[in-house]
Amino acid sequence: MGIIKMLCDPPPGVSKARLFNMIVFGFIMIIG
Repeated sequence: MGIIKMLCDPPPGVSKARLFNMIVFGFIMIIG
């Protein structure tokens, strides 16, 4: 999916903080 690339170069309209929160939330959901 290129999470590292997205963190280094986030898509337009998406802040790094928001992207980081989404990744952390997804990680927690996967672990359960």
